[in-house]
Amino acid sequence: LELLESVRRSKIQEILTVRKFRKGLEKLRTRAHEEFELDQQRQDQKQTDDRNSIGFARRIMQPV
Repeated sequence: LELLESVRRSKIQEILTVRKFRKGLEKLRTRAHEEFELDQQRQDQKQTDDRNSIGFARRIMQPV
């Protein structure tokens, strides 16, 4: 009975360790996704700014 109880405690500890590891991976995955989304937003904003700058420059350079 003591042996079984020892094995049971060991298995519970393994489960807790795996859960903790999995939660850490989930946090990393979430953080990576947030960083990716932020980077995409920055790139989109940069493209919009570039398009606006080009359009403004064209209007300035057009003869009146």
